[in-house]
Parts: sequence; structure tokens; C-alpha cells
Amino acid sequence: MDLASGVALGVDWSGAQAARRKIWAASLIVDEDAARVGWISRPFAALTAGRGMTIAMIANEFVPWLERQRFDVAGLDFCFGLPEEAMRRLQLPQSGPAAVGRSLRALFGGNADAFKTAVAPEMPRRTDMDRRSPFCPTNLRMYRQTFWGLCALGPLVRPVPPWRVGDRAVVEVLPVDVGRKLDAPKKLSEQDRRRALDALAAVAIDISKSDRDTIIADRQGDALDAVLAAVAASCARATGFAGAPSSASASGEGWIYSAQ
Repeated sequence: MDLASGVALGVDWSGAQAARRKIWAASLIVDEDAARVGWISRPFAALTAGRGMTIAMIANEFVPWLERQRFDVAGLDFCFGLPEEAMRRLQLPQSGPAAVGRSLRALFGGNADAFKTAVAPEMPRRTDMDRRSPFCPTNLRMYRQTFWGLCALGPLVRPVPPWRVGDRAVVEVLPVDVGRKLDAPKKLSEQDRRRALDALAAVAIDISKSDRDTIIADRQGDALDAVLAAVAASCARATGFAGAPSSASASGEGWIYSAQ
């Protein structure tokens, strides 16, 4: 697996009401001789004024949190665009997810259900079909994740391939696609997670015992997905963010980057 030297950040996102417990992040540190997971955490799990952060609060805090992190590339597990037909119908900008996020906030405020109604019918993007994504951006299980992820990126100024490539780029990733390439596509059983960890070890990615224990104990597999997101981001940077067709940026749909 071709990884880029430097630090890759992976974020497994959620749009659920309990998102503070489900959003995981991980760092992957790669040098000339080795690759290792630096840390795994739930960055928004802390209580605020005696209660948990809501998804709206997390969306407001996400880019400031991201800017405080050390990374050369970051991979985020949510859709950076909508199908081309929906982009046109809602008159959303085609210049990248930050502009789309600002437009969605202006159109719908914090109402993800109104967004779901307006964007129907459910359709895949070209990249969803190419990567065999389990769900479309506005699937019943995905629309909140898509809406709040895009809203969270509203303040982002970092390069976002395929629209723009540069230092500290932020890319869309799909952890399950990395799992498939490692021949470890499942995550919901302890055996599945152990198999994925063994597959990562087989491609010379070192994970400490404490982080392995954290991943194994996370029954939803979100901690594992954060690591796979970091792997995808590092692989994308290693290829110079190649592979996206010109239509990915021109349509506003975006592109899922993955391991090769």
C-alpha cells in the first residue's frame, strides 16, 4: 500500500443526535521506514456545561478543531457533494463543499429533514457507483451525515481535491472501500475488527496495543473507520490526488479518494 510520508488525519463522521459519541478521529504517521497510528480519539465526546454537544454545535466547532490538528492531509467520511441533478435543481455552487455548506445553511438553517425533502429523489453520484458506496448522499441513513458534514465545512479554506490541490488538503474518503482492498470489509463483530487490524499489520501499519484494544472494544467499528479514513487520505496524497475525472469537480459532485 503506497502511503505518503507525513501525517494523515482520518475522521469518521456522524450526523446523529448522539454524534459526539460516534465521531472518531485518528492520525497516521508515515516516514521512510515505518507507518504507525499516532492516536485515536472521540474529539467531541466531552460534556459541555453539564450536557453533551449537539450535532449543530459540533458542526460549528469542526473546522476550528481541524485547524488545530497536525496533518498533511485529512480524510473525512461523508459526502462532499450531491448528485449533479440535485446540485442544479437546488442551485448549489459547484466550487466545492465549503461553498455548498454555506448555501445549505442559508437555505435550510439547521433543518436536515427539510434538506432531505428538498433534495429527493435519492440518487447516487458517479463516485458512489465507482467506489460501490453502500448508501447515496441522501439515503435515509445518510442524509443527516451529509447535511451536517457539508454545513461543518462552510468555513473551510484548505484545498479540497478534485477542485483544488495543495498543502494540508482535505479529501472525501470511504473507509469500507479501504477495508475491501485489505480483504477485511466488515467491522461489526469482534472477529471482523481483529481481521481488519491483522490486515493493517500485514501492510506494515503499526498500531499500539492500547489503540488495538480501543478499536476492538468499539462495537460499531467507528474507531476502525477513522484509521481506515487516515489510510485512504495518505494513499490519496501519495498519488498526488490523481484519478478523479474532470466531471467530478465541474458537476460539484466531488470524488471519493481511496487506497490503491
